[in-house]
Amino acid sequence: MDNVYPVALQWGNKTCHQAADRSFHIGVRKFPVCARCTGIYAGALASVVISFWLQSPILFAAMLLPMILDGTIQYFTKYRSTNTRRFVTGAVFGYGAVGLVASAVAVLIRIIGV
Repeated sequence: MDNVYPVALQWGNKTCHQAADRSFHIGVRKFPVCARCTGIYAGALASVVISFWLQSPILFAAMLLPMILDGTIQYFTKYRSTNTRRFVTGAVFGYGAVGLVASAVAVLIRIIGV
């Protein structure tokens, strides 16, 4: 198991800034991605499982807004988000993004007639 952690950190480095103060920790080890990316991945996974029952492109698009607003406001002001808020907005974003892509694919399939 000790060999997995360095590989996970290298993988995370390709997709995330990995800032220690913006990451969750288990003991002394930080997650390979920040709290927001952890949320995005968790939301995307949840969307794959749940989006079969919830199929509203407008709702999926609206789900992108909380993370975009949180990140934008933080970038341009002195406001600092918390890791919990980053995780939650990331999870909502990940769910919405995957749902939006799935909706677009479903429309394309209907158009093409596959």
